[in-house]
Amino acid sequence: MQNQSTTPIRKERPPGVVILAIYYFVFSLIMICVLTKLLFEPEPEPANPVIGGAVSNLLLFLWYEAITGFITAFGLWFLAEWGRILAIIGAVLAVIVLLWPHTFQGANGNMIFGVGFIVYLSVGIIVYLMLPGVRGAFRAS
Repeated sequence: MQNQSTTPIRKERPPGVVILAIYYFVFSLIMICVLTKLLFEPEPEPANPVIGGAVSNLLLFLWYEAITGFITAFGLWFLAEWGRILAIIGAVLAVIVLLWPHTFQGANGNMIFGVGFIVYLSVGIIVYLMLPGVRGAFRAS
């Protein structure tokens, strides 16, 4: 007769997953603070109505990112497969939105650099979470 332990097997969190969970949590916390502050400030009239609509769409996207960021951080921290999938979907959406033609038409060099950084970071998140060793950490034990 074999000795079977009744204690659950504890899965080890890969260090990159810990960093990503903290990143998503801190990013979401900052976004919620900034977006909440924007709620209580009067909205200036845009010089161009098209830009005003783009800003509104960007704010909606940032609310979506902030809320799903908290959920993603929770899922990654507890190694839930849906957390990994949500992080990948969020990174893909970020790349699509940031690389969409005319998203940053007329933007200055600093903004373009920041967008490039976020695109590279998002692609890195996608690649990292697709690695076999990392993906295996999320499998049910």
